Amino acid sequence: MELEQQIIERLNRGESPGALPKDQSQYLALVLMLIISFMGKYIEFQSAARQELCFFRPKIAPMLTANQAGKAVRNFLCEKDVPAELLQGYRLVNGDDVRLREGPGMKHRIISVSIPDRSVLEVLDSGNRDWLHVSVVGEDGVEGWISRKYTHRLIR
Repeated sequence: MELEQQIIERLNRGESPGALPKDQSQYLALVLMLIISFMGKYIEFQSAARQELCFFRPKIAPMLTANQAGKAVRNFLCEKDVPAELLQGYRLVNGDDVRLREGPGMKHRIISVSIPDRSVLEVLDSGNRDWLHVSVVGEDGVEGWISRKYTHRLIR
């Protein structure tokens, strides 16, 4: 703890990380490597979750309601010990042939892709009250804006 405090004090004074004594420099390098390793594992986990969603989506029975489909996806992900926070970043499409738009609103151009009912969406931006900026899971590069009323949450 004392070593960490010494490093923080030196860096707060504006000293370059390269000017730190050897023991402090090595400790800082170790901490940064651990942080980078953790970030890599987190990104790897996110990618694996997207792949699982892509694999599972076609297996959801077409006659399920949006609520039932959401429950099925949640149950599947629970078996994989997926944290609840991950589910907050995804939604299911609720409706047939739902369209994406280039911006948040009906006046924006329609993106020429039709999204089937119960497709999995990754939420990129949820700041708008009525619209979500989303990416279609399993469709590389397909992203746009969708009205919230055509989506269903995947929260537990």
